[in-house]
Amino acid sequence: MAFREVQSLRSLHHLPQRRWYTPPSRRTWSKQHYRIRTPRPMTDRFDLSRVQPQKEWWRERRVAPATFFGFPDVTKAGMRGGSMYTEQMDAVTLAVLADKCVQENVWDPELWLKFSWRAQQLSTRTEEPDLCYIFRAFARADWFDQNLLTTYLGRLHRRLPQFQLPDVAVLLEAFENPRFRQGEYLQRSLTHMALLLQHRDDAAVEDLARTCVALRNLHPQPADISVEVQAGLLLLAEIQTASIFQAFCSLPSPAAAMHMHVGRLRPKEKPRRSLLSLLGRLWGTKATSSSPRPSGSSDPEASLPSLRADAPPAEHATTPQDSAEDQRRLPRPRRRLSGSLSGHGLGPGRLKLRLPRAKARKQRQKSEALARDALRSKDFSFETIVRVLEAVHFPMNKTRKNVLPDGVEAVHGMVLGLYAFAYNIGYSDASKKNPSLVRLLSAFCRAAHPDFEFTSIQVNKNYAARPHVDKNNLGNSFIIGLGNYKGGELWAHDDEGDVPVDLTESIRSMLHYRAGVTYRGRTFDINCRWQSFDGNRLHCARPFEGTRYSLVFYTCDRFQQASQGVRSAMCSAGFTFKWSSMRLQDALSAKNEERKRCRDEFEIEQKALVREERRREKEELGPCMARTWNKGWGGDCANPKHVDGGDFCQQHLKVWRTHGRVDGPVPEKKRAEMLKWQKIHVGKGVQALLLRELSELSPSQAIGVLHSLVRWELVNSEHHQGNAAADLCWSLARELKGKLRNAGRENPEDLALLAMALSSGKIDHEELWLELITNLEMEMHRMSGSAASQAAYAASKNGHRGIKLYQNAGRLLGEEASKLSAMDCAYAAGAFLRGPGSLAEQVVLRGAVGAQIQELGLSSFDAEALAMMLDALSRAAPSTWGVETLAAAVLEEVHGRADELSFDDLALVARSLGYLQPQTPQVLQHVLDHALRAAKDQGSSARSFALLCQGIAMQPSSLLLDASERLEALLPEVEKALQEKPTAESAAQILWSLSRCTSSSREGVFAVCDDVLSARAAELPASLLIRLAEALAAVSRTGLNPSQALIKKVSYLLDMKRYDLPSGKLWRAARAFELLRVPKNISLEERDQPASAKVPRRQGSQKLESLEPLEPLEPA
Repeated sequence: MAFREVQSLRSLHHLPQRRWYTPPSRRTWSKQHYRIRTPRPMTDRFDLSRVQPQKEWWRERRVAPATFFGFPDVTKAGMRGGSMYTEQMDAVTLAVLADKCVQENVWDPELWLKFSWRAQQLSTRTEEPDLCYIFRAFARADWFDQNLLTTYLGRLHRRLPQFQLPDVAVLLEAFENPRFRQGEYLQRSLTHMALLLQHRDDAAVEDLARTCVALRNLHPQPADISVEVQAGLLLLAEIQTASIFQAFCSLPSPAAAMHMHVGRLRPKEKPRRSLLSLLGRLWGTKATSSSPRPSGSSDPEASLPSLRADAPPAEHATTPQDSAEDQRRLPRPRRRLSGSLSGHGLGPGRLKLRLPRAKARKQRQKSEALARDALRSKDFSFETIVRVLEAVHFPMNKTRKNVLPDGVEAVHGMVLGLYAFAYNIGYSDASKKNPSLVRLLSAFCRAAHPDFEFTSIQVNKNYAARPHVDKNNLGNSFIIGLGNYKGGELWAHDDEGDVPVDLTESIRSMLHYRAGVTYRGRTFDINCRWQSFDGNRLHCARPFEGTRYSLVFYTCDRFQQASQGVRSAMCSAGFTFKWSSMRLQDALSAKNEERKRCRDEFEIEQKALVREERRREKEELGPCMARTWNKGWGGDCANPKHVDGGDFCQQHLKVWRTHGRVDGPVPEKKRAEMLKWQKIHVGKGVQALLLRELSELSPSQAIGVLHSLVRWELVNSEHHQGNAAADLCWSLARELKGKLRNAGRENPEDLALLAMALSSGKIDHEELWLELITNLEMEMHRMSGSAASQAAYAASKNGHRGIKLYQNAGRLLGEEASKLSAMDCAYAAGAFLRGPGSLAEQVVLRGAVGAQIQELGLSSFDAEALAMMLDALSRAAPSTWGVETLAAAVLEEVHGRADELSFDDLALVARSLGYLQPQTPQVLQHVLDHALRAAKDQGSSARSFALLCQGIAMQPSSLLLDASERLEALLPEVEKALQEKPTAESAAQILWSLSRCTSSSREGVFAVCDDVLSARAAELPASLLIRLAEALAAVSRTGLNPSQALIKKVSYLLDMKRYDLPSGKLWRAARAFELLRVPKNISLEERDQPASAKVPRRQGSQKLESLEPLEPLEPA
């Protein structure tokens, strides 16, 4: 029995180790492994760190400082608590910290309330661009405070005339939030942007691209604002600047832009308050007779710099002699000064003054005397230098954090000569206190290396620097060790060396050194020996015993920023540095380039690490299922699911219903808003990137620009020539020729976008289309189902009938059918019902796409998808199985939702009904009634009116008795639309539909159509020219006589394009001209004769009213 129990216990070895009671003999061990131990509430003390070990932030390794911009880090405020000191923030700091909160997803209401309070306090003193950044931060955080909004809108209105283009871009980014957007202020911002573009020609390409992105995110807008945006876009198009429209990841992030702004705003940062400047400010606090003031200055504030909290200590501060303005130096305070401060309420008890000790002063006097003696006798021996250094007073240095050994807070060391700390460049205080020492050490180095140029001397005493890289070192340096010591060799990184060093921290420099990696190097004995090394490579000091002094002579890489006063001071101190040396200039340029390359590599690596970490989180928890705004396009949330949040991340737990789920429909309100916003953004900003250096754009970027222009209808079937946007599209099409193979390999989805753009924009570049079709056939298997349906739809719309493309698309759609949306199904139906008839039933009607349509249900289709689906069914061959059944179901859905359809959709439905000719007059009249009302209320382009007129004219008299009256009611709106320079196809469709109208008021519309066609008939292909000739014959039978100029133009074009027609077609145009009583202008060849000698009856003179209607999109 015992054996069985042992076997059963052994079988449970795979279960997690967890004891419900810890025996006395194991208590010590189990305390070290708290994760497998269940606490006993009545016995064990409560320990938060064991319950939630992730809260032990103090145990984490600090890879970043605990402060940001001199204030407590906002990302750690929730764990560390304490004050954020918002009352001490200026406008720049508030803007940066608020933007960081947005970037780090810090939404603490208490913190944002304090930010709002401080922002209102600073509003009257805040100017651009801080004003825009603060406003944008609150808008992105969606922190709505009516007082804040009113205050800042007023301030923005007042400062708007001073805004530059980057400021306007930031303001437009803030207006992305509808709650912060006011129509009047937005319109004024757009007007100011237009003025800047008109009267300024110095706009940077990055600013133009950023403005385009900002405008793209302002969709939708009211009609009056949309007009402003469109006008601004056309103005941007005329600027003809080149850039990249979809380089959104390449634009600097808002936080980086803020840092760039701060750098421009404060090019010369002031140093930290030294004791001298602090006392000067205290002198100026009260104007009393007992308060001492510096001589020669009535206002000490004018001569005292404003200081930052993260500036260097006093010994590295900028001296007043750096510029002529700072030469009014305050007298050095004496020890008796503390008594004079008591009158201001700041006696010795409140202000503790650390004055130099007498011992340090005596040491300095002794060392200076020894240095002067050595200089006088020109004795530069090692023993003399050591004797001087032993007498020198070395201050405690806490600023060189990168060299401090582990467990040490400060070391003995100082820099002589030029120093660089943060934004400060100057002549160090240690050099001023030890002038003779500076001269002696400079002469000491020149005696050993007369050709070596240096600006700075680092003097160290008795510490072994940990592995580090000299940040402000130009590179080539000399080092020597002095004193009585053993060890202390210099280790320098060298890949061919044989001495390894384990690095415990990452170091960013020209070479990125990573923690946990072992680097090889060489050791050099520097005891009384000069050694040259590269300060930009990793180096350190080996352990030693005894008294060790090390002298490092190097060139500060920011020597160009030194003021004339600093240069004069260094020259008088004995430095013989050549400030204009070309060799040093070349070395500095090489270092800056290498530093930039290293920084870019580091950023790429960090982004990859973040992406990998987020990917692992998503794999563990799964992606958030909420849809995001994504600048109006909609997108997937990048965050993983919350641990206890179900299908959503912490950010979308309560607000996911705003945009819906990614696997569900977009809410109707939000969908309309997205569509309108997208039109405005793309329409305004894209055209600034026109006609210059387009060859530098990658194929993906060029396709993105082209698709955006077409998507927002700046280029469409009505406007594909004669404007800046159309010129840009054609230029991009020519640039893309020959580049689609590589583009398809990198991202096959771009090919689908290009196909849709070329098809919708009516960009008939034949060579580009042939190349595109070839690459689509090869890359179709790598596309998603949505992209494949769009590519096939665009190809069929362009008239491509090759079977291979549709076979590949059908195979892919069969595999991806379950992932297709309603719009994708509409695209697929339009593609295959227009394309080869053999595949229509196999893929759509009896295939996977049809099954997906049934599963989704027509009720889930939006208005545009329903109109497209009905149009596709109307183009199918009459013998295709299931067309009538599906068309009846779609028409029933359209009939019930006619109020939701726009005028463009209703016009497309009307034209589709003209082909289908349903035997339900009530449904037909109901749809046409809605179309007529929408035409008067909404209006549209001439193309939509042409489709509507064509649909009405195509209906037989038995189904639509009042076709003439309906066309007559449309004539005023049609005549207005024709004034917008329509295409020849639209004019031809309207002209043909006039054959069903008997009203006398049609003559004005007919005259406009005649003029348009006389001027633009050359745009029509040969097949549509035949239909136009037949339309002219049909119209002439109703009493309208076309002009002789139009007839001659059509006959001339037909004669010129006759070989574009298949055999047996041109005779129809000749017959139409005979009916027009026109002399024989077209000579028919043998190939132009009909197939049979007998002319079909329906083409005779008595059946002209049944001539086939014009089809503007697909030539017959």
